[in-house]
Amino acid sequence: MHSIRQPAYTGENRCLPCTAVNLFIAVVISLLLASLSIFVGAATFVVSLGLIYLRGYLVPGTPELTANYLPSEALRLFGKEPESTVAADEFERLSSMNVVVPCDGGSTDSTCLAPEFRDAWQRRIESTDPERIGPRDVADLLGVAEGDVSSIGERAFVVSGDRLVHWPSSAALVADVAAGAELSARSDRSVEWGEMEPDAREESLTRLRTFLSDCPTCGATLTRDEHRVSSCCQPSKTVFTSTCEGCGAHIVELDGAK
Repeated sequence: MHSIRQPAYTGENRCLPCTAVNLFIAVVISLLLASLSIFVGAATFVVSLGLIYLRGYLVPGTPELTANYLPSEALRLFGKEPESTVAADEFERLSSMNVVVPCDGGSTDSTCLAPEFRDAWQRRIESTDPERIGPRDVADLLGVAEGDVSSIGERAFVVSGDRLVHWPSSAALVADVAAGAELSARSDRSVEWGEMEPDAREESLTRLRTFLSDCPTCGATLTRDEHRVSSCCQPSKTVFTSTCEGCGAHIVELDGAK
């Protein structure tokens, strides 16, 4: 039974588009066989249901096939928006705001924090109390009205009534609040920050966290890693992670980071 069951594709991990596609295939095959023998058709359908229940799919390779060939409109019906492989221009934005520079005067392929911003960001991190961060801080961070933000947890907030914004840890939230405050304070040098939409701000702040070498809350060293992962109805992708060795806080989990 353990060799048949696939926890990666069942239970909470079950892919609804994959299940729907495989149920359709099971029905078609069972109907075709039923035209020859009702018993064979019924038995085939029962076995197919059992395999879909235990494995999450009937046809081998379904997760990859569904991700690559199921139309985008069909994926959207199940809340599975296809992921874009187009690289964004977050680093260009940060460079224009004098936040990042080429490392040691080298090429732009090697990017580091601008020393002045790095030191100012660190000072703000040290003066930010994670227990006192609230909707007002998140509103300032995203550039929206305070009344548009409400807290639903320690590091999760609802914006404008329908958008959920959450951080992987309190340490990540501290880093973003501190960075946002510093960027806002530099309004004369970072006009672009004031003009950025909440989504763009959130993405840029996430990218900024990849430059951190120490945990914003406990000061321990951060461990960086890149690995390939597969998810329901999406092609495999490279994920960059940054985790604190001391307190275990997740600082970054970013798709396709270099």
